[in-house]
Amino acid sequence: MKKYWSLLIPIVLVINACTNKKTEMLKFDFEGLPDSMVSEDIYMNTLGRYKSFVGYGVFERRLGIEKEAKGNVLAVNCEPFNSGPKAGLALITMLEPTDEITLSYRVKFDKDFDFCKGGKLLGVSGGEKAEDGKMPEGDDGWVCRFVFNEDQTASFMFFFPHEFESTYYPLMSGGKPIQFEPGKWYNLQMSLKINTPGKGNGLITCKMNNIECLSLKDVDFKDCTGLSINQLTFGVFYNKYSLPQKKEKLFIDDVCVVK
Repeated sequence: MKKYWSLLIPIVLVINACTNKKTEMLKFDFEGLPDSMVSEDIYMNTLGRYKSFVGYGVFERRLGIEKEAKGNVLAVNCEPFNSGPKAGLALITMLEPTDEITLSYRVKFDKDFDFCKGGKLLGVSGGEKAEDGKMPEGDDGWVCRFVFNEDQTASFMFFFPHEFESTYYPLMSGGKPIQFEPGKWYNLQMSLKINTPGKGNGLITCKMNNIECLSLKDVDFKDCTGLSINQLTFGVFYNKYSLPQKKEKLFIDDVCVVK
């Protein structure tokens, strides 16, 4: 770990420094890291506190830094014949609690990427109970994230309070669902404003490549005063019904969280 410390210092400073000191919470572009696999130590000293979403040891050659013409990117390796976080990774970076947030990042699927039955991408969440099958009660948690589908379309997933399963909203452009094209970079952005307790006045806006593709109003995130947005859900993995037949890879870059 010592040999990486001089590289990590400027990375950590980038996270804490603000282009606009009033708003920026986290910014990470993977520059300054060695062109190699990313260990748990490096992750903990860059993107923040490590937490395994469902208890799997996910750092076994899952993350790597690769160089492209414009700089470093994060490669996520998905293992074959597995689903859920065992076929990728699911981490959580803790954030300063806030009621409004914008998450943006770039994503690219490898040129021969198999979308299988679909899977999950990065998002944000609040509280602790934010997993399918564990119904949030409005005072204990929720989660929002982008997802990719079997037909290569893009959706926004929201795990509502008082629901056992997530709700999926297609991302639309010109009246048609947006499809991911392997080998091409996409800029994804979600902006959230959580509701006042007792009022369904929350807002969600999503953009792809700076064009609005989803707008939800009167959203109910919570029923209590103590629940806010406090987590970057850094998860990339296949759905539980997907079983990729070979190792798959996608890329993440320019992760930014603004409040």
